[in-house]
Amino acid sequence: MKKFKKMMMLFTLAFCLAYTTGLVVCAAEKPVNGGSSPKSAAVLEYNTRYMDRLEGTIPHSKWYQFTTNSQDAYYNITCKNLSIPTGLLAVSQPDFVLRTENLIDLKNSRIHLKENEQGNINLKLEKNTTYYVSVNPGMNPSKNTGQYSIQISCRYDTVSDISSQASNAALGQKYTSSLDGNGDIDWYQFKAPSDGTYHISFTNQNIETSALDSQKANVYLCTSYEEQLYQQSAGNGESKTFTCSLYAGETYLLKITMGTNKRTNTGDYSFKIWKYVPVSSVNIKPGKTITLVKGKTKQLQAVVVPLSATNKSVSWTSRNKKIATVSKSGKITAKNFGTTKITCTSKQENNKKAVCMIKVVPSKGKISRISSVSGKSLHITWKKQTGTTSYQLYRSANKNKGFTRIATIKNNCSYTDKKVKPKKVYYYKIRACKIKGNTKLYGKFSDVRYGRLK
Repeated sequence: MKKFKKMMMLFTLAFCLAYTTGLVVCAAEKPVNGGSSPKSAAVLEYNTRYMDRLEGTIPHSKWYQFTTNSQDAYYNITCKNLSIPTGLLAVSQPDFVLRTENLIDLKNSRIHLKENEQGNINLKLEKNTTYYVSVNPGMNPSKNTGQYSIQISCRYDTVSDISSQASNAALGQKYTSSLDGNGDIDWYQFKAPSDGTYHISFTNQNIETSALDSQKANVYLCTSYEEQLYQQSAGNGESKTFTCSLYAGETYLLKITMGTNKRTNTGDYSFKIWKYVPVSSVNIKPGKTITLVKGKTKQLQAVVVPLSATNKSVSWTSRNKKIATVSKSGKITAKNFGTTKITCTSKQENNKKAVCMIKVVPSKGKISRISSVSGKSLHITWKKQTGTTSYQLYRSANKNKGFTRIATIKNNCSYTDKKVKPKKVYYYKIRACKIKGNTKLYGKFSDVRYGRLK
């Protein structure tokens, strides 16, 4: 065990010494020896992290080259100063520069890195073109020695940054894309099918910001000749919608840009364009008056006109929740006897609404028994209903017609009909009644039952 610990200590010491001298290369990394001039530049492959050193010898700079793919795209050169000692001033720090085939520095393509600092060069480059990366030691080349890394990756941008080549955007469809830094501008175009009001929603999903910028991504609506009509800004994770009046047959441009720090503002966004169609009316199904038994429920349906309205959402309210309540989906629950109004209101046009009258009534009557009493009268009994005011009993000599009310009974669930004749059949039905103020609420009639004297 002691021997094993000693071996581990020696291995750890060797690893630390190797790291401080810049000789350690991780499995995902690849050593490279940069050329001393553009002619001898080392060729770099994509998505590989290359490790190299500045040795302090003449020539002091190291050169690398890569060739872009067969279409224009954004390229990211990630550089890190692993162990080159530096001062606080940029001139004392090694710099990493991206150059053209003619060895011209590209705009925003030079970064200075302190020890253990990482930076990125992010630019849109031309297809099938060779570019060079040079690493320079700074103002003290003999002392600025140490290890650094370089990695190149490609990211295609399918959205044009030239208005004359703007990508087509269809109304009603959500689009998601990204801004890739270094002043990237995304242009879209669409044609208004008719005069009217249009909405444009824009979401800054995760566009990066720094402490120095406005933390906003911007969307502009422009005419076909780039005259700005509307503008909206959204911070990281923020969504904004603006409304605009457009004309039939006209082509409009949508311009999406990043915030003030155009090199660090990178990330994703989404947008959607649609025509605003107002609500003209709201109706309620199944009708304007609905009768419900206490404790029962009923699903209402809102009919929003026209069907093409931009927002067909509605809200539901009850004037008296003690009588009946209504859910967000329009489901009514009858609570107590009485009447109330249910209102359905358009969320888009709050002056468009429909009203439905709700009556909560007793349940359907039920005759329990009809019996002959001493061959002289018929005794009718029925099921009691709690909370009702009275019961109305009807009689007829015909099962299907001719019923007349023969009695109104309070505080009782039976009645004796003495106005009957032997050998004759009598038909009966009953209903419950609830009186609230000046309103009489009737339940449904019971099924018809018959009786005769014996």
